[in-house]
Amino acid sequence: MRQYILTKATPDRLKPGSWTARIYELAEQGQIPRDICPLLVRDYIGPSLDTTIAATGELIYQLGRNPDQFELLRRDPALIPDASNEAVRLGSPIRSLTRTVASDCELSGVKLAAGARVMIVFASANRDERKFANPDQFDVRRGRADHLGFGYGIHTCAGMYLARLEMNALLKALVARVARIEVGTPTIALNNTISSFASLPAKLHAA
Repeated sequence: MRQYILTKATPDRLKPGSWTARIYELAEQGQIPRDICPLLVRDYIGPSLDTTIAATGELIYQLGRNPDQFELLRRDPALIPDASNEAVRLGSPIRSLTRTVASDCELSGVKLAAGARVMIVFASANRDERKFANPDQFDVRRGRADHLGFGYGIHTCAGMYLARLEMNALLKALVARVARIEVGTPTIALNNTISSFASLPAKLHAA
């Protein structure tokens, strides 16, 4: 992918008006350093692949297990963005990451020394019953986007808008053509970083 970005995804080959072309336009305007442009292009490609595939698998799985929720989407397609968002919250494709403590501090009564590594478990936070009512339930009407499935602050996922766009487009096509989604038992992928299905048997029943 790095080789592709450096040799193929060059400014002269990007679609005018595209998200990636915009990156190089910002560099020309002096708003971002030119040398980070390939890295930002990578940050669009990466989230559109593994993590979005993981979130989409979770979305199909949950809609298959909860046919009432899929019926809600068929009746009211305006709920589609909420459904995609709920799949990211519940599935948390990136379960956890670590951060380095910058200086001695205390967090919730625990002393943390500068240089220590702290694991942040997004999946746990996204099912915190103090934050979310019935946190283990897939609810397309939850209407809360303030989960940590896309990170937070300066670490917010740069590709989250692309991920949402892809998932929403898929759902719009499904609700127009499919009456019911039937799913089997998924096989969990073995990965230290991304929580995903290696496979998910699914059958789409035409509307």
